[in-house]
Amino acid sequence: MAKWKPKPSGNKRRAPAARQSQAPLLEALGAPPTPDEVPLMLAARESALDALGFELRPAELVAASQRASAKADAVRLNVLQSAKATPACSKGCSWCCSHKVGVTLPELLAIVEYLEASPARREAVGVKAAALSQNPAIFSDSEKPRARLACALLEADGSCGVYEVRPLPCRSWLSTDVESCKQHLDEKAEPKLILAAARSGRFIQLGLVKVMDDIQRFPYLVELTAALDIALNVPGAIEHWLAGAPVFERATAARR
Repeated sequence: MAKWKPKPSGNKRRAPAARQSQAPLLEALGAPPTPDEVPLMLAARESALDALGFELRPAELVAASQRASAKADAVRLNVLQSAKATPACSKGCSWCCSHKVGVTLPELLAIVEYLEASPARREAVGVKAAALSQNPAIFSDSEKPRARLACALLEADGSCGVYEVRPLPCRSWLSTDVESCKQHLDEKAEPKLILAAARSGRFIQLGLVKVMDDIQRFPYLVELTAALDIALNVPGAIEHWLAGAPVFERATAARR
């Protein structure tokens, strides 16, 4: 059996139309990759494919996520050093934790594996995710933050309960001003993002999306809360997904 290979890009899947934004910085975040950023996405794809080896199993998918996270961390450090920027982010500062977060399935599996080490924490997150998933606002880029629907992984002290395996968007979303993040929840101001860090995380994550297309396993982002609800509360969810069942379809992040 051969290792997984990049899928030919002849039949490109049409992406959902992007919403019009009145926020120049966030528009810049969503802009297509520059010639300098394309290699970042392709390298993430190749690295993740290499991590999968010869079989499609949770451990290899988690390894693919870990490689992507390590790359994002390294790029983020380089960006901060080059820009001489100092993030205002700190433990307990959780204004960004009410935003909608889209993740790939390898990122989700890394979180689930981390939670399995603590049955009590796994159960608590499962309960919170199930409750939050009843609210359709979790799928809205604007309604979720306005409603202050905090992440199911957020601890009582405002820290991330899975910080070591947090998703790529969370690793790369760095702000130099806490007040701007607070106001951004109500769309009163743009967050003062370190744009290069946020964009690098986005394109590394797109490399993982392309890997999911290569192996023909749901090449879309899923909304983190809804996906956690499925993974933690639906018996055999991950096994069924690996077998090709559309288990995570209802968690698709593009849903409104």
